[in-house]
Amino acid sequence: MKLSLIAATLLFAFVAANAFAEVSDLEKELANPFANLTTLPLQYNFYTNTAKSFETQTVLNIQPVFAAQMSESWTLVNRVIIPTVTSPLADGADSVSGVSDLIYQGFYVPNTTGPWTFGFGAMLALPTGADERISSGKFGAGPAIGIVHTSEYLSAGGLIYQNWSFAGDDDRKNVNLLTIQPLLSYRLGGGWSFSPLNNITYDATLEGEQWTVPVGVSFTKLLVRKAVPLNLVFGVFGRVVHPDGAPDVESKAQMNLVF
Repeated sequence: MKLSLIAATLLFAFVAANAFAEVSDLEKELANPFANLTTLPLQYNFYTNTAKSFETQTVLNIQPVFAAQMSESWTLVNRVIIPTVTSPLADGADSVSGVSDLIYQGFYVPNTTGPWTFGFGAMLALPTGADERISSGKFGAGPAIGIVHTSEYLSAGGLIYQNWSFAGDDDRKNVNLLTIQPLLSYRLGGGWSFSPLNNITYDATLEGEQWTVPVGVSFTKLLVRKAVPLNLVFGVFGRVVHPDGAPDVESKAQMNLVF
């Protein structure tokens, strides 16, 4: 009886240890934008202007990520962003809703192991917006680069990409937008992690303040299930720097399906 109890206890401990190892390994991969994973993040973003009676714009980003083996040495990591926007209108009308401009990012990543991962490539923006009020009307492109360092509890690094418009509607304003996607994720254990940062942008076409810098916190919970692992993210950020009249608070809720 005692031997059976000891054996059952050891078996449970072994299974639990493997489960925690599985969670930890998958957490590290999900925190690395260059990991060889196929995922489908569904990210709901809320941009609130407290100076305008808490007027809020919502953006649902459908963001499939998939990798393609190019050679023994290189992998192409593909990231697609399909935004669906609901935005208040300046003329006092209720709102405008629809699909906005599609963004593609492609990163060449070396097939190496170790704590450092880097990738380089390009981004492409397509004026697929259903309404000119939520579309730039411009084709855009530019370089993209990123680097990530992964340790036992911390992932740190980021992505940088530039969007310069090169074609499209001549009557629409040109696009010159730099996006910095910082990565700082600390793993707390049990599938939990947190990050204090969100996307930083620099819009060279604006007059006055051109930077948008959000600071806050987001929490992530990884649920490892038998079918499809699920990664949940919730965050709130105050824009400590932002253009005049722009929203000053942003929040997000994300569900990430891992295949």
